[in-house]
Amino acid sequence: MTELPFKRINLSNWSEPDPASAGQAKGKDESGWQYYTGEDYLKEIEKVALNPNVPKDISEQIELAKAICTYGYYFYPLFTVGMERAILSADSATVHMCKKLGGPKNVTNTFEKRIDWLAEHGLIDEPTRNRWHNVRKYRNYSSHPKHVTFMTPVMALGIMERVAEAIDSLFAKDSDNK
Repeated sequence: MTELPFKRINLSNWSEPDPASAGQAKGKDESGWQYYTGEDYLKEIEKVALNPNVPKDISEQIELAKAICTYGYYFYPLFTVGMERAILSADSATVHMCKKLGGPKNVTNTFEKRIDWLAEHGLIDEPTRNRWHNVRKYRNYSSHPKHVTFMTPVMALGIMERVAEAIDSLFAKDSDNK
């Protein structure tokens, strides 16, 4: 059987914590090392939230990403998959906003053009534009993998939080998206 760089799911372990997830240290106290539990991950994931102005389909995509990450405790690679799903929701958010604002068809065809068009129309400031392009670059990287890549839970959740903030900023003043 081929050796995998992650837990091979089978009938005896599918509902057990992945050793890689359960082995993530939170820190050390007087009783010794403390490790993340599934509940710890869930509490962190629940903090990722979008403002009510974000369209329902984008909010649902973020909720899907959060759910996938939650199960990373049982299968470590799902932290990465959930974070990648959040990045796809950012892409969808730019499509939604460009269409809503009447962006030309050639703009709505690529993530890069949408980011630049939104910046040129004042919805994204220059520092945020750079962050959006970093999101786009990671989306491109994860869409065309050369090998399996894993994000740590802390990295995946941090990126998910930043993606949610970026999406929120696009819809912060827009209350007619529902």
